[in-house]
Amino acid sequence: MGANGTAREARAEQAGTDEFELSLVALRQETDGLRRRIAELECELAAATTASAGRVADEAHGSPDDEFRRDRLTGLVSREVLIDRLDHCMVRSDRTSEPYALLFCDLDGFKLVNDLLGHEAGDTVLIEVARRLQRAVRAYDTVARFGGDEFVVLLEDINGTEDALAIAHRIVVSVAETIALPDAQAAVGVSIGVAHTAGATESRDVLLARADAAMYEAKRAGKGRVELFGPDLDRRITDRRELGKDLARAIERAELELWYRPVISLDTGHISCLEGSVRWNHPTRGLLEPATFIPIAHATGMIEQIDQWVLGTAATDVSGLRRQHPSLVIWITVSARLLMRDGGPQEIQTILDDAGADACSIGIEVGEESVVHNFADAVAALHELHGRNVCIALDNFSGQLAVPQLLTLRPDTVKLDRSFLTMLGADIEAATAIRSLTGMIRPLGITVVAKGVNTREQLASVISLNCDAAQGTIAGQPCRANEIDHTPN
Repeated sequence: MGANGTAREARAEQAGTDEFELSLVALRQETDGLRRRIAELECELAAATTASAGRVADEAHGSPDDEFRRDRLTGLVSREVLIDRLDHCMVRSDRTSEPYALLFCDLDGFKLVNDLLGHEAGDTVLIEVARRLQRAVRAYDTVARFGGDEFVVLLEDINGTEDALAIAHRIVVSVAETIALPDAQAAVGVSIGVAHTAGATESRDVLLARADAAMYEAKRAGKGRVELFGPDLDRRITDRRELGKDLARAIERAELELWYRPVISLDTGHISCLEGSVRWNHPTRGLLEPATFIPIAHATGMIEQIDQWVLGTAATDVSGLRRQHPSLVIWITVSARLLMRDGGPQEIQTILDDAGADACSIGIEVGEESVVHNFADAVAALHELHGRNVCIALDNFSGQLAVPQLLTLRPDTVKLDRSFLTMLGADIEAATAIRSLTGMIRPLGITVVAKGVNTREQLASVISLNCDAAQGTIAGQPCRANEIDHTPN
């Protein structure tokens, strides 16, 4: 073998040695990485074991910080423990990108249970709801009472959004089942907001705020629902926030308008009264219906300011309209916030007096649901207004209030909820039930108005149901005060 052959063999041998050494270095690095990961896992396991042992000991024997760790009433972990576990979960997810979710749960109808059945019954309901929440989730999920009738669930080790939504819907179904009490039954629901994330998120407070915002969206959409926080919801919330800022300046900029919907007498076919509702002539979005901005007004506390403007405007309008229509009455919806607070009825009277309107020319409408949730306050406020000769209407009546309660309230008018007309089209027995209801109300001297009457067929139906009046497109379109004379009879 020549010199060239020997050199080639030497180079090949050296290359093999270099490759082996590189492989050895890589293997050492991988081994070091595994050792570090094993150490991390051992630390996590030790921490988890300690925490688990602490929880077991707490449950078995109690501990000095038991009051801190557990809610006294329900036995669920406390808000502080939930926050601590969420912080640990976020740190782990930042490293591993494992998904997790928060469910913010708020009970629907719980205040009514407290008001009608008492706080002891309310406590029993909270204890039962806590049990149902624990049964609806997995054994390793965290369920905490966050305060009052709010609960928060931390879901770890989930596959994604689908897992979180499935558990949330399971909770809704479980909580909705009737709760048996010693002397009664209670029915509550739950609205749930879901915030789901994986890996890094802005902060714990941001995640809680997202779940809370989604929960309020679920309530706004009809309660007993699950809402997932996502880009679409974020845009809707941002849009409502911007509307709220604009609404704060709407009155001073004279952007609000009061429109009137005719109510026709079913005896004469003529307009018997008007129902006023506020519109917002937004500078860039055009004319907005009440459903777009009144919920924002309630949420931001601006509803009282709008109530005062509506009352003053209606009182001024009716004074002018009565010159041509001496017996005209305008009905105005007033929020429970104004009506039932201390001095509310007196403030309503003062607004009417300042506008020079007779008390009997303005009728005050209050929703049945507001009365149900604040029955004692509603009775006191409505009786005071009655004593001032102000007419009262119970709006959106769906039958939640029984005849004895109507006798206590003594409204002049009851406006049937639109759902009754929907029932007529879907259930052949509905007509009998509604006729029975109106048959009980009218002998009390209460005028019955059907809402949402838009067709001649619906008009014929409400006449057959012994209603006194109707409102809807069949009676005429809403219009401004200066257009009243052009409203068809």
